[in-house]
Amino acid sequence: MDKNNTNGKPGSKLSSQDLARYQAELMWMHDKTIREIKEAKEKDAREAELRAKRAQQAQQ
Repeated sequence: MDKNNTNGKPGSKLSSQDLARYQAELMWMHDKTIREIKEAKEKDAREAELRAKRAQQAQQ
């Protein structure tokens, strides 16, 4: 039997506690990525608005 096998099932290498930690970390990384994408989109929108205002002022 595999020495990393913790629950007696062939091929199983993670304990349920390890799996729970891994899933929690994946969820945290996913949430962080989504948050960073949202912040980047908001920043791009603000910068586009600022460029549009500057272009409009330059035309006046």
